[in-house]
This record gives sequence, C-alpha cells and structure tokens, in this order.
Amino acid sequence: MPDATVAPLVAVVAAATKSIRVKMFVFTEPTLLDAVIAAKKRGVDVRVMLNTARRSGESDNDESRKLLEDAGVTVKDAAVTVGNGERFGEPDRG
Repeated sequence: MPDATVAPLVAVVAAATKSIRVKMFVFTEPTLLDAVIAAKKRGVDVRVMLNTARRSGESDNDESRKLLEDAGVTVKDAAVTVGNGERFGEPDRG
C-alpha cells in the first residue's frame, strides 16, 4: 500500500469511537494493523473479515490474523474470495 494512502485510513481508524468493520483480501500493512489493534485496545468494537487463501492456496494473512486475534479482535473468514477491489471497511457503523 503506498504511503500516501495509509495516513488517511489510519486517521479514520484513530477517530472511530464505536465500531470498525474491515474486509480485506490481504491485510499486512503494519501501520494499519497497529491502528486497528490500538482501536480495539481503546474499546472500539473491531471486526475483521479476511480472505483465507489465494486461489493458489497461498495464505498472506496468517501472521496478521494471529496479531489481530491475540489483541482480541474478532476475525472471520470471507465466505467467498474477495477479488473485487474492496480494500477497507466501515468505521462507526452498526
């Protein structure tokens, strides 16, 4: 993820007070992961949906999943492969 796009997303996560919903095909950007975990630690309801593996079977999210789950974030598997360009979720929506 280019640096120019990370800061606005981190700012949105930092401003969330109620909830954050994240849906990512590959969620490995360290600054964004840290921001989501920090939100959970300050009491925001954080839920993440990740793709389990690429069509090749390769998984990019294992380490991120562990970090998120260890921080108490609810992580679910995407029911279908997310390949439509969706990148981020909805802060403060119920």
